[in-house]
Amino acid sequence: MDKRGLEPGLKPSDVVIGLRLIGQRALPDAAAFQDLVYDRVTFYKGRGKLFTMAVINQKKVRGFPRGYDLFAALGSDRAYEQLRKGDDINYEGYGRMLGDARYKLMRGMEYQSWYSDALKVMRYLAQRDKVDTAFGFWIQARYNRMLYAKQSYTIAEKGLGAISAPSRHSAYLEPFTGLYFFMSQTVKNRVPYLSPNLKQKAELFAAILDTLGSISFKENLRLNLTSDEVEFLNSLNLKFKNLFGKDSPIVVDVHTEPTTKKVLEEAIGKPFECTIDINGQQYRGARYSVYEFKQDMSNRLDDNKWLKAMDKYQPLPIPDCF
Repeated sequence: MDKRGLEPGLKPSDVVIGLRLIGQRALPDAAAFQDLVYDRVTFYKGRGKLFTMAVINQKKVRGFPRGYDLFAALGSDRAYEQLRKGDDINYEGYGRMLGDARYKLMRGMEYQSWYSDALKVMRYLAQRDKVDTAFGFWIQARYNRMLYAKQSYTIAEKGLGAISAPSRHSAYLEPFTGLYFFMSQTVKNRVPYLSPNLKQKAELFAAILDTLGSISFKENLRLNLTSDEVEFLNSLNLKFKNLFGKDSPIVVDVHTEPTTKKVLEEAIGKPFECTIDINGQQYRGARYSVYEFKQDMSNRLDDNKWLKAMDKYQPLPIPDCF
């Protein structure tokens, strides 16, 4: 926002407040993004043109955040390294404000809400450098809260079912026992407040998560899985499809930069195939493909437009399967 255009007596915060039929809540990640753009993070100290850069008052400043900012603040070394490689941390005040953003995210986890619990899941994944999973989880969470989430502003088919596979006789689950049981308990805590139809789905989802927790516990103990457990894992994509319905690419905008009249959009595309070796055994599955790009404010993408335009964009470089 160009402060020189403000009427006398007005502050930048005054002009971004509008009347709303349904008030929008400032999510912790949006508050963190607000800390990591102009005028809290200011002038670029290097040369060249960056993804995060905007020119405001003839100065090169940090006009756009990146999803990597969120995961760097949550403890991911890999996310911070991606920012460093792109020189997106080379702005006045970035290091200090990244600490402030981290504090706001931690405070956001103290509240009793679904989104606070989602942040805890993202932190768990980020601290283990599971950046693609954390990214996909975050985009889905923001998408689900799109109507009610207040964006940050600068001052001045994706599921496993999309990959066909031959008959499988073994299976592997990433052994994050604590995460599966935490998510299960989070779902159970919400069950009393749901409608009968949603309550049934939530109970089924919690039961799936409990089973995943038990399987993960066995894997941590290096115990062999039973044939039923192998079958459970190999049919997990179908269980989720029956529970949640068709899975397809989605897009959501998370930040607005009014000077350049651009929005930052985050998207999930079609899944990447992934093969890993565990103790000499090959396992095949899928991982998120995530996208981050700028779009004209006047031409924000919805899911249908994203599905048609997806092949024109490059996914973020998060190379490792696990």
